[in-house]
Amino acid sequence: MPKKIDFGKQVKIRLIEIGKTQEWLIDQVKERTGDFFDSSYLHRILSGKLSGETGRNGKPGKASVIREILGIAEE
Repeated sequence: MPKKIDFGKQVKIRLIEIGKTQEWLIDQVKERTGDFFDSSYLHRILSGKLSGETGRNGKPGKASVIREILGIAEE
């Protein structure tokens, strides 16, 4: 059985594959959600300190938006 890769590693690997930076990803998340999002917020999601799975007011969570932007399947 293949080892599950944590979300932070998946994101970083995918960014390398598509030749984009974390700053680009932050801008994309802000644009799509209209919410505040910065490098500190991204770090907390990527390190697992914040799930980012649930959004406010019925919006999708930031982790879901990141998966959508990068084309990462939810496990």
